[in-house]
Amino acid sequence: MLQLNKYIKLLIALLSLSAIFASCEKEIPLDDSNFKPRLYLYYLGSEAGSSKQKFYISEVYTGRKPRIIKDAKLEVFVNNQLKQSVLAPKGVSENDPNCCEEPRRHPYIIRNDFKVGDKVKFRVSHPNYPKSEAEITIAKAPEFSFAIKEMDEGAKWNKGLQFKIKVQDIPNERNFYRLKIYHSSDRGRVLDNGVHYKEDYILMKGQPQADTKNNDFDFSWNQYENRYLVFSDELFKDKDGVITVYTNRYEECIVYVTVEGIDEATFRYLQAMDNLADDDNPLVTPSIVPTNVVGGVGLVSIAGSRTKKKLFIPINP
Repeated sequence: MLQLNKYIKLLIALLSLSAIFASCEKEIPLDDSNFKPRLYLYYLGSEAGSSKQKFYISEVYTGRKPRIIKDAKLEVFVNNQLKQSVLAPKGVSENDPNCCEEPRRHPYIIRNDFKVGDKVKFRVSHPNYPKSEAEITIAKAPEFSFAIKEMDEGAKWNKGLQFKIKVQDIPNERNFYRLKIYHSSDRGRVLDNGVHYKEDYILMKGQPQADTKNNDFDFSWNQYENRYLVFSDELFKDKDGVITVYTNRYEECIVYVTVEGIDEATFRYLQAMDNLADDDNPLVTPSIVPTNVVGGVGLVSIAGSRTKKKLFIPINP
């Protein structure tokens, strides 16, 4: 979950949101004295993920820290049939009045019984809040291939790795995707959060920019950010698209590349999160954050996923 300062920015954005779907088209003014608390739902799942996944339910209300809702009822419908009913988040004690201050520590646990093409509805009910629902269809992940090149010492990406990922767009549809790169370690499979992407045409929406190896010291505030590595097929519709990114050096390991099929709500939501994360940019105002939750706010998403792996052995240890 977001740290408190980012949560406050997210809250401001959520309270001024214009939803992207007709069922949610409205704005909630910040000075609305009639604004009532509502539920904030967050679930960013994958049909190829672990068998048990974390679903977060908290309260959205001005002037308060996020608090988990410990006694909501979460129902999961798959293809119009009730499949799961979850009554309490993991680790919550009803006798502890301070148990619920940090939502990220007390997720509701749901079973991952999903597959591509499933129509999944999540319904959350609580006597003190409006009923909140989100309905999604799990998108298909595209076929892809990838190659790894070790950069020479003294090159721009000194001893780093170059990844070229060739993505086959799913034809006759408007598609949205997300790229993830992992590597094996003594801690298991680790997601690489330091992927350098700014020189790539697709990930930068047709406007690649000079990248540096340390984006923390990049003061060009007008740059487009895409830390979540999401992209649409707009620039390679019904064709193959090639993405080129770089990572820091790995020792000998298994490298995993995942390309997910996501829906438009997830694509827009993660783009908005990039803007909210840009705390030091004085030119950025809180973004309008899309939501696919009816009756509440937030994001509920399940990605279709495809992963390929290769053994990487450094040429120059």
